[in-house]
Amino acid sequence: MKEKLSNWLSKFSWKKIKSGYTFSQLLSKYAGELMFGVVLCVLLIHNQYVCNDYVSQLAKCEVQLKNYKFEALTKKSQLTKKIQQSHVKHLVDEKGLRLVESTYPPYVLDK
Repeated sequence: MKEKLSNWLSKFSWKKIKSGYTFSQLLSKYAGELMFGVVLCVLLIHNQYVCNDYVSQLAKCEVQLKNYKFEALTKKSQLTKKIQQSHVKHLVDEKGLRLVESTYPPYVLDK
């Protein structure tokens, strides 16, 4: 591993630059590697922005979900109140219907 690293670093050593390579020659020799590195950096930055956007959208959706849960709970409690026996009796009396509460418990008819 150390040999590979030292071989790689030797490609970019200042000795070769001092020994006659110009900057433009080095640039043309390693242009492919430089472009690959630039493309990877651009892709990494783009990926980071996309992920941040998804995280912010997820946070907004969580807030909306919490609001919808509270709204559903409120509507459920309102519906439960409307079907309570005392509320139904009050509405029957208010409308003037002549309905009386049964004193016998309900029973199921079998077929």
